[in-house]
Amino acid sequence: MPDGAPIRVLHVDDDPAFLDLTAVSLADDEIEVVSESDANAVLDRLAEEPGSTCGATAESGPTAAADPPRGDAAFDCVISDFDMPGMDGLSLLEAVRQSYPALPFVLFTGKGSEEIAAEAISAGVTDYIQKQGGGEQFRLLVNRVRNAVAQARAERRLERSEERYRRLVDTSPTPIGIYAASGEIVYANRAGVDFFDADDPEDLCGRTVFELVDPSDRDLAEERARRVIDDRTPAPPLELELTSFAGERRHAVLTSAPVEYAGEPAAQVVLNDITEYVQTHEELARRNEQLDRFTGVVSHDLRNPLNVLSGRLTTARDRADQMEGPTAEALRRDLTRMAEAAGNMGALVSDLLTLAREGDTVDSPEPVWLPTVARSAWADVPTGESAELVVDANRSIPGDEHRLQELLQNLYANAVQHGGAEVTVRVLGLPETPGFAVADDGRGFTDADRSSVFDHGYTTDSDGTGFGLAIVERIVEAHGWSVRATESDADGARFEIRTDTE
Repeated sequence: MPDGAPIRVLHVDDDPAFLDLTAVSLADDEIEVVSESDANAVLDRLAEEPGSTCGATAESGPTAAADPPRGDAAFDCVISDFDMPGMDGLSLLEAVRQSYPALPFVLFTGKGSEEIAAEAISAGVTDYIQKQGGGEQFRLLVNRVRNAVAQARAERRLERSEERYRRLVDTSPTPIGIYAASGEIVYANRAGVDFFDADDPEDLCGRTVFELVDPSDRDLAEERARRVIDDRTPAPPLELELTSFAGERRHAVLTSAPVEYAGEPAAQVVLNDITEYVQTHEELARRNEQLDRFTGVVSHDLRNPLNVLSGRLTTARDRADQMEGPTAEALRRDLTRMAEAAGNMGALVSDLLTLAREGDTVDSPEPVWLPTVARSAWADVPTGESAELVVDANRSIPGDEHRLQELLQNLYANAVQHGGAEVTVRVLGLPETPGFAVADDGRGFTDADRSSVFDHGYTTDSDGTGFGLAIVERIVEAHGWSVRATESDADGARFEIRTDTE
């Protein structure tokens, strides 16, 4: 045999001399022949023969895994004469088939006829050979036995493989089902039953798979299902909304592939349950919508009064400028402080609105030339004439240009606010990793400051809102980047942004 496993043959014949001749003619390194002259003893020999591989499993060893036995039989094949006292060959075949329906059975008889051959084939004999005398009959018999056992072993291996696969599918935590060409569900595993809030597989079997699909997705689902059956090709993943027996919405990504079920074309369906993901996404969308409404209200209800207040303060200051004396001077000082407070409040509102907007993920980054956006951002920050920008980073950054500019503006504003009017700010490329750094020669920050600089509302300056660096962190996170606060070579602040997303 190709797999090297020996073949154990039980030869049944009432002629002891022919039994011996057959044993000698068939026996070799691959075939072991055991002779039996009593047909009535065959079933006992099949069940009790020493050395039986009965009960072997895939865990029993290499031979058992590669060469599974035929059911519980101790032999791989039965060779039987037809005309025997007490029980003829066809009666023996019937008895063997009742206990071992797949065991190869070869009828090897000298009393042959077309009628006997027809009866044998009808009864399920594996092969039928007439005794002809001479060595040719044994060469033919050996060939037929080898072929019969090889086929039987292959079928058994396939059965075991299918059994293992069925157990895996039955116990899989992933919903799996099979539907026929009509769309009718013919199989569902336990996870599939639970997915649809059913009690048992019978609740699903008999229904069409399309009954469970939301009407908005039904036409597409039917078209995909027909294509899998008709073309015998797998379908690409398809996201569907389905309804459980309890009336609850379920979301799943469905993949299907052609299979055979009960000998007929069918399709296997695997459902990847994404219900929780979809619900989370929908809840996030609702929260974002609420946030958008909130920011709109904040923008209108806070900025409008601030604009009115600023306008009134400007008018009051103009009038105070026309007045003279100590009282007028005190009034002008108070009005200046009030205008500064209103300006700080306006900056705080702007930062809060920016912070609310900057959480959205950057899904489609594009190359941004860093020197250009760095200088553009500097031009939009009130730095005064003495502050200086030095750009030493000739590289592109994959990101959202507007948000990258906003990030730089906040870092510049932080440098000017804490470093003074003559601060020098440098934009540098990171030497060994994708990204860039913004460094200044201001007063820097302490270790305690470094651990808190990105916290919302944290500031060491009474004029600051405490949200500038929090906005920087939100923009960095939206890109999938990372940011680190450290000390610059000039003992000021240095912010390193790594743009590699791995």
